[in-house]
Amino acid sequence: MLLLVAAATLGKSCFLLELDLPQWGPQPPIFYYTLDLSFQDAQGNDLVRGIGEDEDAEGFIVKKSEYTLEVVHNGWKTDTANSRIGLIKESDDYRMRFAMSDWKSDASKDSVVTTLRLRCPYILGEPNQYYQFSPDGAPRHRFVTYWRPIKSKSWEYLCYRIEFDGKEITAISYKPDTKVSVATIILDRE
Repeated sequence: MLLLVAAATLGKSCFLLELDLPQWGPQPPIFYYTLDLSFQDAQGNDLVRGIGEDEDAEGFIVKKSEYTLEVVHNGWKTDTANSRIGLIKESDDYRMRFAMSDWKSDASKDSVVTTLRLRCPYILGEPNQYYQFSPDGAPRHRFVTYWRPIKSKSWEYLCYRIEFDGKEITAISYKPDTKVSVATIILDRE
């Protein structure tokens, strides 16, 4: 089961969790995957700045009306109805935060694949050949993310590769203090 977590920061972290763990026996460990994505146009302009924010949430959260999101984690489609995308603001850098967690008993996985199917016209524009249509017929961009444990048998994973719009992104930094992978997606649009 994948648990999608929305996290936002403003000097401190605020987490909104939707947990649905079984109540019997010992709890398996929870594995964490957190990815901040910055989106820029071909000239390097920040495309996240100005996106609608949810003013009712603690911290910064992208308004639910701004996007639709589907998550497929290791082949399992997850329920994202109660999930939110965090909005990170640091100086002139605005990023969308996708914070996910997964509980499982097999801690020996060397690599994990998570696909984010995102529709966000404010940032990504209108449909193109890279959109993937979901069962409800809505087009979504497809981000395939690859994760590995930070160290052997770690509960924390870092993203080392992203496939998006026919491109492979490997310039991904990792912030050990916040345990967040950070990448910039350059869109071809002007």
